[in-house]
Amino acid sequence: MIPCTYALQEKLVARRLYNILFYLLLPGILARMWWRGRRAPAYRQRIMERLALALPKRHYDLWVHAVSVGETLAAVPLVKRLLEVYPDLSIMVTNMTPTGSERAQSLLGDKVGHHYLPWDFYMAQQCWLKAVRPRLLIIMETELWPNVLWAAHRHGVKVLLANARLSQRSAHGYGRWSALVQPMLSCLDSVAAQETATAERFIHLGVPKNRVTVTGSLKFDMPQPILNRMDLRCRWHVDARVILVAGSTHEGEESLVLEAFRGLLGRYPSALLILVPRHPERFADVERLLNTQQWRWQKRSDEQMVARATQI
Repeated sequence: MIPCTYALQEKLVARRLYNILFYLLLPGILARMWWRGRRAPAYRQRIMERLALALPKRHYDLWVHAVSVGETLAAVPLVKRLLEVYPDLSIMVTNMTPTGSERAQSLLGDKVGHHYLPWDFYMAQQCWLKAVRPRLLIIMETELWPNVLWAAHRHGVKVLLANARLSQRSAHGYGRWSALVQPMLSCLDSVAAQETATAERFIHLGVPKNRVTVTGSLKFDMPQPILNRMDLRCRWHVDARVILVAGSTHEGEESLVLEAFRGLLGRYPSALLILVPRHPERFADVERLLNTQQWRWQKRSDEQMVARATQI
């Protein structure tokens, strides 16, 4: 009995420390949002939603949470299919980033409700669940927050972790905080893992085996864009040019890519670089970098033919 009592106390202490820490970090969180808003003003908007001081005015049957763009793109086909099969189903989609929010609204429009997920404060999640009152919560991939799951469990909301992925490194980190993580994972009613390794990691962390299923990745169910090869060849003059693609780049990586590309131009003077920054809010910074280094470049969103003199 003593070990059991000690384990319970340890979990309660971990939970209280987590909540205290989150409240103490609030000034830093707000400062970080303000700082990020210098480059992406959307981070300074809708703060009241993140604090659960602006809540939905109605209830929803289903709540789908997708943290950012990638998770949102994976969730969209699922949401659309659910609406086809259950046209009367009311769905709330939440995100954490402005880019994820923009993509959700552009792809789903007014077919669903949309909101930022409040930060993981205990009272914020209680207020959120009381306002939305879903019957089911679908979380995309790995966005697990203790108070979100505890509040959902307390309000009788079933929780499905869809398209789940968990790296060995993340699993090791979870294992180090088992007093906090195990109660959180016990609130998961079902885990749909992308691959066997992820399924085994969740089971090792304490999720009952009968709640874990390997379903593959939802991203393979996403509709592929219909591209006209001849049109792309014409736009990029691909028959006469070497094409280099640098996709999903982060801050600092563009400079390295441009340096390598400049060296390539010595051998292939007509080469074309297709540069795709990971985060849209960084586009302006990359544009300034290209202008500073005096590259000849065009934006794809301008919908213009790529000139033969264009380098990027």
